[in-house]
Amino acid sequence: MNLFRMLEQMDTITRISEIYVSSDPYTTEERGQRELTGNDTLPLKMYGDAHKVLENFGVEFLEHVPGDSLFQFVKLPLGWKKIRTDLMWSDLVDEKGKKIAVIFYNATPWERRADLQLR
Repeated sequence: MNLFRMLEQMDTITRISEIYVSSDPYTTEERGQRELTGNDTLPLKMYGDAHKVLENFGVEFLEHVPGDSLFQFVKLPLGWKKIRTDLMWSDLVDEKGKKIAVIFYNATPWERRADLQLR
């Protein structure tokens, strides 16, 4: 079960306590990047015409992740994947390993944000 689905199932009090118990930024960012690269989501916030370009490449944009204002479910073209490159950065690459976009994700609860930019 991924983090997004687990958060859906947790009540508000449990979520708040989990956030404050695990508030070490490094641990939170590390976990955030593992979750981002290991699931079928992309950020809702995309710069320029990234959404349209990705659709033209064959990315299927599905519903928003319930209870999460930053991410949406997607179906990537065959062979495409997200690769973690840094504590808060990942690359979206095609089946040949060509970088298509960069994804920023800050998972700390006090500054949580995500976005995608084409490369």
